[in-house]
Amino acid sequence: MKNIVLFDLIRSRYLLYSLSVFAFSPALSQSTKQADSITINNSARYKITELARIPSGVMGMDIDQDGVLYLSDTYSRLDNESRIYTLNPPYTGTLAMTAIEGQSLAGLMWHGDLLYTAFLNKDEVVIYDRDLEFQVAWPAPSPINFTSDGRTIFVLTYFGEIGALTRSRIRMFVNDLQNPFDIQFTGHESIWVSQKGMKLTEIGYEGDILRMLDLPLKEPRGLAMDDHGCLFIADAGTDTIYCIDPEGSVSVVTSAYKSPICIVSLPNGDLLINTDQDGGLLIRASRVR
Repeated sequence: MKNIVLFDLIRSRYLLYSLSVFAFSPALSQSTKQADSITINNSARYKITELARIPSGVMGMDIDQDGVLYLSDTYSRLDNESRIYTLNPPYTGTLAMTAIEGQSLAGLMWHGDLLYTAFLNKDEVVIYDRDLEFQVAWPAPSPINFTSDGRTIFVLTYFGEIGALTRSRIRMFVNDLQNPFDIQFTGHESIWVSQKGMKLTEIGYEGDILRMLDLPLKEPRGLAMDDHGCLFIADAGTDTIYCIDPEGSVSVVTSAYKSPICIVSLPNGDLLINTDQDGGLLIRASRVR
């Protein structure tokens, strides 16, 4: 990314608030946890295919049940408004514009037939149906990304909160993360969190830190998990995509593309990754078996 600072997108009334919200409470102090030691195994091999030109700085990316890729042009590279675009398989064509636009669209996630979108400056989580018709909106302070355990939708905010969406409100259970970007359900009642300049952190549903991973991360961004339980991490600071398998072995998917941000795991195990290479490039990573 072009050194884009997220504060530029936040209204000035939040600047003073963020100074107090980022202070750690004793319950979540990350300095009290010993980070798990990690050894990187470079034996895994991936084939990288360059697919399509896309906007740089995309903060949200996911596929629907038909495999269509949805992505948010968060920093309005292609239009005057931040907007959601689509790209059909095999993801090598031209982006198609949707009618969803607004103030700084950040993360997005398909859950069944519903599309969850995070409007960073509008302070709303907005849900659309399969036809992209508006359904409902929840107030949330600068939401940026989502994850789900299959039953509950979780939302991450710019101000370091994680909340569970209920029928009538968002129930916050974490409120003191620093510089967060993405969250990913682990598969067992906990959530991985990526934070700039921090170790990858696993947080339980009660808000307690379960563990941290000592990877050489500088600016961890997007997270994804495949059907085999492998966790993928995009580190924009080192231009590297890491993979952690269920046994804890770590491998490098690629470190050849500038500022990888979001990762989508496809049903066949391949990965779609948006990067800032040459102003915005979508790549596909396929494991060589």
